[in-house]
Amino acid sequence: MFFVQYRDNPEEVTESITQKFLGVQLQCARCHDHPFGPWTQLDFYGTAAFFARLRVVDTGKKNKLTKFAIGEKNLGDVFFTGPASEQEVGK
Repeated sequence: MFFVQYRDNPEEVTESITQKFLGVQLQCARCHDHPFGPWTQLDFYGTAAFFARLRVVDTGKKNKLTKFAIGEKNLGDVFFTGPASEQEVGK
């Protein structure tokens, strides 16, 4: 399963999935707005926030192979609230 290798690493999965499945080089927007495209840090971290809600769950073994499922948290912490340049202390 492609997603399992990025378990609990939303920034890395954002870079990989947007490149491989959408054909978009979004990794520049991890640190700053993309210099040659319309992508912003807000786009990057908004996508990463979606992946941060997903969890890989080990559902047991079958025929000596580990089975995994992907679930979405229905509540919890919000990890990303926008670009780093707009963050304030204590927020």
